[in-house]
Amino acid sequence: CRVTTDFNPIQEKKKMARLICALLALCLTGSAVASRSTGTPKITVDSWGADSFRIRFNMDGGMPYNGPGALDETPPSFTGSNTVGDNTWTNGNLGLSLNGDTLTAKRGDNTILTMSATLMTNVFTENPGTNVSDTVSNTTSLIVNSMGSNISYFGFGEHENGKLDQIGLTYDMESCIEYGKSRGGEVCLPWIMVASDMGKGKQIQYGLLWNVPAYGSVSFGASSAELMNWTAYDIDQGDVFLTVPGADKNTETKDAAADILNHYVDAVGHAPPLPDWAAGYWHSKNRYKTQQEVLDTMEIFEKNFSIPVAVFVIDYFNWAVMGNLTFDPKNWPDPQSMVNTLKGYGTKIMVSTWPFSNGKSKTYEPLNKMGYAVHNSTTSVDWPDGVCGSPCYLYDPSNSQAREYWWSELKTGYYDYGIEIFWLDAAEPEQMGGTPPGSTYNTGSANRVGMMFPWYHSLTYFEGMSAAGSTDFMMLSRSAWAGMSKHHAALWNGDTTSNFGYLKTAIQAGQSIQISGIAWWTTDIGGYAHGNPNDPMFRELIVRWFQFGLTCPLFRQHGARPTEPWLLGNESFTYVREVMQLRQTLKSYVVGELNETANSGLPLNRPLWFDYPADIQTFAIDDQYMFGRQYMVAPIYVQGATNRSVYFPKNTQWKHYFTGNTYDGGSNGKTAIVDGPLNEFPLFMSTN
Repeated sequence: CRVTTDFNPIQEKKKMARLICALLALCLTGSAVASRSTGTPKITVDSWGADSFRIRFNMDGGMPYNGPGALDETPPSFTGSNTVGDNTWTNGNLGLSLNGDTLTAKRGDNTILTMSATLMTNVFTENPGTNVSDTVSNTTSLIVNSMGSNISYFGFGEHENGKLDQIGLTYDMESCIEYGKSRGGEVCLPWIMVASDMGKGKQIQYGLLWNVPAYGSVSFGASSAELMNWTAYDIDQGDVFLTVPGADKNTETKDAAADILNHYVDAVGHAPPLPDWAAGYWHSKNRYKTQQEVLDTMEIFEKNFSIPVAVFVIDYFNWAVMGNLTFDPKNWPDPQSMVNTLKGYGTKIMVSTWPFSNGKSKTYEPLNKMGYAVHNSTTSVDWPDGVCGSPCYLYDPSNSQAREYWWSELKTGYYDYGIEIFWLDAAEPEQMGGTPPGSTYNTGSANRVGMMFPWYHSLTYFEGMSAAGSTDFMMLSRSAWAGMSKHHAALWNGDTTSNFGYLKTAIQAGQSIQISGIAWWTTDIGGYAHGNPNDPMFRELIVRWFQFGLTCPLFRQHGARPTEPWLLGNESFTYVREVMQLRQTLKSYVVGELNETANSGLPLNRPLWFDYPADIQTFAIDDQYMFGRQYMVAPIYVQGATNRSVYFPKNTQWKHYFTGNTYDGGSNGKTAIVDGPLNEFPLFMSTN
């Protein structure tokens, strides 16, 4: 049931409110909507699933925002109470009231936030890395004032700053997709979970999605802890999804945070269940250059060491020219035979594809002629990617016809050989020096919709393989936007460096991105750059990184080095094989837990506070995490360390997976020094 009304003029308020209430009395489930027009801005409120609202601000007083975004076109169905009063709305445990142009939100009887939107005109913005500036006609700003003390902000994608709590930090959205600044390790995914203490102990209060894919910025308590400020360029509208836990959820367990994430994935789309094969070992390096190299390496895995490989990865420049979306026949003379041989080993192939077209490629002229490339006011844009070279076009996946054309080339070039796993590298899209000024997609300017490129890019593959009848296909992308998991898209944390500092950063990044709604995540085990399998430090590092990778949704090694594990020397190779065997042992557990992720949104890896919010100390811990519902992990990430401090939350009991030693958090929580020689790491099974 959808009811829309405008509470203007003032003398009609009571009459219209009575009409709304009468109509809502006819509704058993669904969406209740009310709009208030105050001239500028106009605020539209929709029930959007249980205990959730969609709130849209139109700064010029026009129709509500209906542009590109992560939310599904129709709200999730739910059974619950919806009431609309005189400038008030209630949906289950979430209430809103409007006073002037300020919205106040309540969780039950407690006020959790206020929000208001403003508009700035003719804003002068610097293009990151180039000192080239754009003037954008409008910039919308949303200020959210959270209630309570000891405020924390969790989520917002993955980052290389080593922070799980985002408080005090400010981000420029476009910098997240600037490869020279992030190397693919920054993903500004605009979902945040806010915790505070409102007199009953610290707990997660609400989740918020800034559903605007524009360049801009966000700050989380940078000026004052309670203030969160979102800005969006080249747009005079805003779109927010706000949700709270249901009234029946226990705030002292994981139920409250899990309910918020469940509402969120209901709104943006659920990941599918992880295919069984995908939980195995993925082998990759930069790069296997020929078909024969792939076959020779797989024969060693299979015949010399009997190491099962779920996915063998063929990296970039498997093509002759970037934009030729097929194997270079010189180095890959018989792809079908290669696919069939690996299939006989129980191994699938993932192939790297990039979203660019070099001037010498097959797709370059068609992209320009048919208008399928990103363009400016006069012509297709020469995209500044150093790997593609110049001239170079970026295809425009926000254009459905461009998606169909691009997929048609991918289908004949790769898919028709039986390849159903695609590596979406450089999917930010990668650019050197910033987005060219004036760049425009089919759905709007880059300033306005540029953050959504990876979402549309993954849609190309999702639509293509779905139409072809595939079901267990996957993608691995180097960037993401909210709701991408429903496209079968996984994410990794970019081109990291092979050192212990980056291993620690990956631990926080993996937790952060998964509570941001990305179900399938992985890391380059061993790091991407500067690893040397003959270096004793690296041999120690890669064992520790394998131990961490074991507990991630996807278990994948990659690097710009020889990655064959038998090159690590006897000791490290032995330990790595033990980790691989343990992943095989836990494979059905991983699949089962990720099935729960598909069902409810509950992440495989999540911070301790998620499961144990009643223990205030868990909110400060960022280097331990849950591995499904049965295990807790405390990776070792310090060179030379053979033990580490581990915190056991209050009222919990644990058994060490390797030693069998037991640990009890007691009534207040306890810290213990736990041994972790190189062939072990602190992995604990819950015995509660």
